[in-house]
Amino acid sequence: MNRARRVRRDVPADICSDLSSDSAAPLAQTAAMIAPPAEILNDPLARHGLGIARIASHGVVLSAEGALAEWLAPGADAFDTPVLAGMAEEFARLRAGAPRLALPALAINSGARFGVSVVWRPDANCFELLAAPADSATEIEATLARERRARQFAEERASVERARADAEARIALVMRERLKIAHDLHDTIVQALVAVVAQLGLVRKLAARAPARAAEELAHADKAAREGLEMARDALGQVRFERAGLDGLGAALQRAGARFAARTGLPAAVEIAPDIAGLSGEHAEILYRIVEEALRNVESHAQAGRVRIAARADDGEAVVEIVDDGRGFDATAPRRGHYGLPGMREQAEMIGGRLSVDSAPGRGARVIVRAPCARERTVP
Repeated sequence: MNRARRVRRDVPADICSDLSSDSAAPLAQTAAMIAPPAEILNDPLARHGLGIARIASHGVVLSAEGALAEWLAPGADAFDTPVLAGMAEEFARLRAGAPRLALPALAINSGARFGVSVVWRPDANCFELLAAPADSATEIEATLARERRARQFAEERASVERARADAEARIALVMRERLKIAHDLHDTIVQALVAVVAQLGLVRKLAARAPARAAEELAHADKAAREGLEMARDALGQVRFERAGLDGLGAALQRAGARFAARTGLPAAVEIAPDIAGLSGEHAEILYRIVEEALRNVESHAQAGRVRIAARADDGEAVVEIVDDGRGFDATAPRRGHYGLPGMREQAEMIGGRLSVDSAPGRGARVIVRAPCARERTVP
């Protein structure tokens, strides 16, 4: 099928006579270039209840086809017509950059109603009016409204799912913390009390058989009780909330390294960059918890000779490393019954971070955690 050929049409003389000589020539040229041939457009547009019109920047109707032909006559002042009467200011705002203008639904002689939208076409220096049946416009608006509601519902559902997943992760973290606390208490208070009870039982027996040794065993019992008390205080200190959150990450990691060295006898080097030392808040607290868990793993499993803890800022992130020279392990192999690394990884993810482990049998281990820190406050 041959494409419709554009037909050049001149602006009627009475239009140009109403305009100044300076504006008549550009207007005539614009009309000639953009006005579509009525014989091509009128019938199809009218048959489908559609309409197209173009109005010059001066307000003169350049062309009107289809449903708009009943209301707008070429050459007429658009703002004297029933459709656009009194709307010169709205058109001026539209030309100045206002968004698309939508007119109320109008009725034509056949009784059909149509809606009209108006846009400014700077490339053609004219206003363009597009008309469509009001029922079609209403149906389109209803469809768009349904789509908006569907998107909103999907977004709300996704938000609820994310909140539920976060809550489940936090519950799992709390349960692991409870198990860890129970394990720590068993290894400290319970074992100390068992030792004290055993020592006191021995003293009771010696009081009747060998009184001279009773004082020595009482001293052992006293020592066991004091060691148990000290370990209990340390265990309770490790579960105190927001150690790093209040004191700053640097000070908290220094204390963690000192306690590890005192507890194990291993040298623990702590390297804190000045730009990260004052990091505080929730992110700092969780980073500190991850370091504590990593140090417990080193103490329990690594058989290391030394440990290094390092923290720095890198491109808006806090980067913390825990490195040991122990026996290492296969970081890719599943470790059933071991929840330290998965728990550390989940804690990092809770603050938008990520945790990686570099280790192999015989070459130690390096744990690296990265987490955003740009919005955290700092301790002076």
